[in-house]
Amino acid sequence: MSVKVVLVGFSASGKTTVGRKLAALTGWKLVDVDALVEKSEGRPIKEIIRVDGEERFRTLESDALKRAFDSDAGIVATGGGILLRDANRQQIEKASNVVHLGVEAEVAASRLAQDDQAVRPLLSQDDLLSSVVTLMSKRSNLYGGFPLKVWTDWADADRIAEAVLAELSLTSKLKERTVIPSLAANKSSKIVIGVDAIASLGERIKDVAPNATQAAIIVDRQVWQHHAERLTTALASSDLKPLLIELEPGEATKALSTVERAAEALLAADFTRSDLIIALGGGVVGDAAGLVASLYMRGVPLIQVPTTIVAQADAAIGGKTAVNLRSESASGKNILGTFYPADLIISDISLLRSLPDRAYREGLAEVIKYGAIHSKDFLLWLEQHVEQIIARDELLLRDIVEFSSKAKLRFVVGDVEDRTGVRAHLNFGHTLGHAIERLQGYQGYLHGEAVAVGMVFALRFGEHLGKTDKGLSVQLGNLLSRIGLPTEIPTELLEGVEAAKKSGFQQRWEEALKVDKKRKAGLIDFVFVRSAGAATTSPTAVTDIVAFLAEQTMQEDE
Repeated sequence: MSVKVVLVGFSASGKTTVGRKLAALTGWKLVDVDALVEKSEGRPIKEIIRVDGEERFRTLESDALKRAFDSDAGIVATGGGILLRDANRQQIEKASNVVHLGVEAEVAASRLAQDDQAVRPLLSQDDLLSSVVTLMSKRSNLYGGFPLKVWTDWADADRIAEAVLAELSLTSKLKERTVIPSLAANKSSKIVIGVDAIASLGERIKDVAPNATQAAIIVDRQVWQHHAERLTTALASSDLKPLLIELEPGEATKALSTVERAAEALLAADFTRSDLIIALGGGVVGDAAGLVASLYMRGVPLIQVPTTIVAQADAAIGGKTAVNLRSESASGKNILGTFYPADLIISDISLLRSLPDRAYREGLAEVIKYGAIHSKDFLLWLEQHVEQIIARDELLLRDIVEFSSKAKLRFVVGDVEDRTGVRAHLNFGHTLGHAIERLQGYQGYLHGEAVAVGMVFALRFGEHLGKTDKGLSVQLGNLLSRIGLPTEIPTELLEGVEAAKKSGFQQRWEEALKVDKKRKAGLIDFVFVRSAGAATTSPTAVTDIVAFLAEQTMQEDE
């Protein structure tokens, strides 16, 4: 048997474990290169390296790899450093498929610490995480160039193996792609990221809704004009009957009446619980279609195909669905909603080409948010690549969507329903941002623009209270400005010194802020950032937020 698949990746990415699961699913024989070395030498790898040195081990490893390829192996699991030698890469590339199993440094360190049998002679036992980060950084370029990467952090080995097999079974000729399986609240989900990833949609449906006979496509009219042909072509291989439900573009579509009309269309088409909903569009469509999927007959399969950067990097991930409440007596953003993770998210980078410039830039606010609350290094990387990002370099965009997707999962997998406070960090900038949107009647700043202003305000507020490092508001504000996003509250909402002293100013802002879903009595779980990449929440009085806002208004007017 020729080698069907080789698994490569850093230590503790799960190559051997996933290999065993994959062997059980396929009947292919698994050969583990590290095990071959230990068997031939009659001693563990850590002893080989300790006594004979790493170079001797690498030679034994190369010999074992050749033997694996000469055997009847269908699956070959390799060691973390197998690609240090070019000859090994050339050997590995002879396989039908090579899969890079990705793992975050923190997860790798945790797995290694819990596994007494783990081979880790090149890692420090005193500071395992730091040594993992260092070694991972040195080897970061080794695993590039392979067409398929599957992350192993957020799902168990069974689901990882199933995801790998599903990718190997595709007949669609896809370019390089990243797959991120996850398990949250007992529901499996999967994100697929890549250029032209939508081409595989039809083939993937059988894994999401094997008994479906219809696919309802919920989409706004403008998006459908751009992408109808591509989605229709991709869907053709599924043999499902398409049901088109077009929505009007814009925030006004996020209303309960939209959900009702969509449900009526589904019922009229004899749509069943086995059938499938596909959400094609940005955050508005994703939120509304997700709510429809969660409510219709108490839940039907859902595929999200986000077409905006904000949806690919943030909104489509994590399962939040919602519509706004707007009436004469009360109004608020995302007031009516559910938690309903999509079964599959296809983030096709090429779909971003058609985005209007303003819509593209506003979506980058949510990307920058992840640098602020989660990763100082990512924030620095964004600062260094502003020109390429604005130019929509698709390789960089793929990296951005991949990083943001992983970051979002870190916050939501253990807190799907937003109960423990971890997920609340994602609301950085949103407290004031949502208030701005509401005060403008959702007719002024776009969501990302309002969030950009909200992030800068939150940092200034934190600096004022001693909760944020001085200068961070200027740093983030400069990055947002370079991207083309606003950093100041709209002038029409700031009424000058005399108006700020009046109760009317404070009352309007307090009412707008009190709609925040994180509010408890008169307090909001306000998200502060201590330093780049380190967020925290603190119960904060709405009156204190407005008082600082009024103070800033008066300072600017003077």
